[in-house]
This record gives sequence, structure tokens and C-alpha cells, in this order.
Amino acid sequence: VADLAIAVLDNPEAQRSRLALSAQAVSYRQIIHWIGEVTGGSIEIDSVPPGTKIPGLPPTVLELWSWLAGGSVEPIETVGVAMRFGLALESPRAFIARTFGKSSPV
Repeated sequence: VADLAIAVLDNPEAQRSRLALSAQAVSYRQIIHWIGEVTGGSIEIDSVPPGTKIPGLPPTVLELWSWLAGGSVEPIETVGVAMRFGLALESPRAFIARTFGKSSPV
């Protein structure tokens, strides 16, 4: 995201444009599964119906999550934006491996 911001900062082609950036659309469950694979652990998922109050979760976040969980949002894949502004995208799986892998400080 920072690379995109720098690439479009003084670029007239980007002015007044909406630029989404994503290397690949994946589900939250897939991301959690990959993190479990990389860390060698199993991550348990507790699902609750959209709109369920969750202690410590601000109401605004709960509303946004309910909207997203409703399925009305299409996945965004924007390889074209990266190509247009000369950016290299990293796949979600590669990011997870780099971030949560054994050599990672996390």
C-alpha cells in the first residue's frame, strides 16, 4: 500500500482516481488455514451470526463486519493497478509465509 501511495503521489494519471490494490482475493478462512500451516499450529475458528455483539468490539466495527459478512461485497483483484503504476504484488500466501515463518520476528 505504501508503494502504491508513493507511485501515485505526483502521477497525474492517478488524480481523482479510485485505486484498489490486491494481489489475489482469498477468504478469511483460507488466510487462517495458511497461518496455521506456516506456524505448525491449528487455529480454531468460532463463528457467530452477523450482528452478534462481541465483547470489546466497537459498534462501528461490528456494523462493518456484519455488512462484509452479508456477502454483498465482491472480491477485488487489481493486478491492472499494479501494472499501471509499476508495482510488484506479493501473494497473500507469500506474505503469510514471510510474516509468520520461522525466521520472522513475529
